[in-house]
Amino acid sequence: MLCKLNFTKLKKYGIIDNRNRRGGNFMNNFRDSLKVNIEPQKKNRNIELIMQYIEKEKEINRTFDEEDGIDINADDYEPSADAILQKIMLMLKYRELRTEQAFLANVYKGDRSRETLETLAELDKDRRIRHNLALTALKGLNIFAEKNNLEPIYKGKVLSEEEIENHSPASYDTRMEMTDAFLEILKDLGEYSIEENSSKKQMMQIITRIDETKRKYGVKEELKHDDGDIKFKDFENDLEY
Repeated sequence: MLCKLNFTKLKKYGIIDNRNRRGGNFMNNFRDSLKVNIEPQKKNRNIELIMQYIEKEKEINRTFDEEDGIDINADDYEPSADAILQKIMLMLKYRELRTEQAFLANVYKGDRSRETLETLAELDKDRRIRHNLALTALKGLNIFAEKNNLEPIYKGKVLSEEEIENHSPASYDTRMEMTDAFLEILKDLGEYSIEENSSKKQMMQIITRIDETKRKYGVKEELKHDDGDIKFKDFENDLEY
């Protein structure tokens, strides 16, 4: 979608370069400069619960792997926790889209060209799809917790699949509450430091991606609430989107 827009403006803010106009190369550009803080940290409920879920999924998958004849004692064996990580990734993709929308709204403020309007319209269309997937992911974390006798990460009212899909006015307040809950989880993950040689490295890909997206757009303040805004280093009067 970005390739429809003014490349000079996008290059100015480091979103694309001559090697990759879609900006997909930003992960490689920042990976070498990413530094990991391993100082002791205070306990955080969301982080602790996510780690419990990851450890539980690894325990379940370790049992399945052993039944399938996989050598679980091998030095390079590491049971999967993909289901939990994928749910977190779906939440993150929603916040990333909101970040991109807000960033482009600032870059193209006042630009009413057809190309710009079409691109923003496409992002807005994707927004509802990603939002529904993120809400379903949060619901999935709760279901996983309940099935495995763990504390649910979200303790408010949970929408049914039908309510999430239909986006009825009656579900609006609950959608906002659920969204605020998973945005808080992402905020906590973004502020979390990865400890070396621990199970917390399972979340390395998530935390790395959070950091890279923040650097890519020059985010000064992340989206904290569904009806909130995002602040960027390059814009003084940030637009809500």
